[in-house]
Amino acid sequence: MPQLYGSVKVGERGQVVIPQEARAEMGLQAGDKLLALGGPVGMQAITFIKAESFSALLAEIGSKMSSLERVLRMADGEGANPAREAKAASPSVGASGRGVTPGAARRKKGSRA
Repeated sequence: MPQLYGSVKVGERGQVVIPQEARAEMGLQAGDKLLALGGPVGMQAITFIKAESFSALLAEIGSKMSSLERVLRMADGEGANPAREAKAASPSVGASGRGVTPGAARRKKGSRA
């Protein structure tokens, strides 16, 4: 849940002072790099996040996305059968043992072209 630390004024040069309680709780030190993110559309808001925390967040999101992709592939039937995956990855093989492309297989069945 968001916490209100107080109010701040924007100075003439656009600077704000982060309240001491917030700096202490967040472990902010002089020289720390913060990213300033805008709020949702239609809301005038700015959120600050430590750059190193944001990098860790992106890495965690990437990891979760990879896990989700694996789950979705398994739900679609991919990855559940290694033999089927191997067959899907290799070209079709004709009686001669040479690879046959789908177009060539259609031409053999159908027209003379």
